[in-house]
Amino acid sequence: MRIAVPTNDGNSISEHFGRSASSLVFETENGKIKSHSLKISTGKHSPPPG
Repeated sequence: MRIAVPTNDGNSISEHFGRSASSLVFETENGKIKSHSLKISTGKHSPPPG
């Protein structure tokens, strides 16, 4: 299963997917985190990273 969490700084959860600079994507298997990655948003509604 993949779970995406909106974030602006890679450490805390953003309040809104559409306004977040990026998303942390976790892949789970058997109830455990198998991997994670940071995906930078490219939408026009997201603030620039940094």
